[in-house]
Amino acid sequence: MPDERNVSVSSDFYEKMGEDVKISDVQNVMETLVEEHLDKIMEGSGVCTCDYCRADIKALALNKLPARYASRLEGNLITRVDNMRRQASTDVIAAIMEAVNTVGTNPRHEPRK
Repeated sequence: MPDERNVSVSSDFYEKMGEDVKISDVQNVMETLVEEHLDKIMEGSGVCTCDYCRADIKALALNKLPARYASRLEGNLITRVDNMRRQASTDVIAAIMEAVNTVGTNPRHEPRK
């Protein structure tokens, strides 16, 4: 199986498809997977769930995970998310839990009462 990081697609590929490709047509699949697990893990941990803490936890978790980009064209993103979900869910959950511990110990705001 080829390493996905070494696969490239020439620009004429998209011209043949008749698509105007924009950067918004590409998404980090790991971000989707983190979003799927984030709220449930945060709620179960007792960590603050304010927007600041949620954003910090998400950013820390994503920085611990390898970026895996997929195109949104013709349903490709849905297929990639399904494939990555099976392969990466353990790593995603571990990264979120580590981020929860970090932010829970050092929130960027005063403790809530």
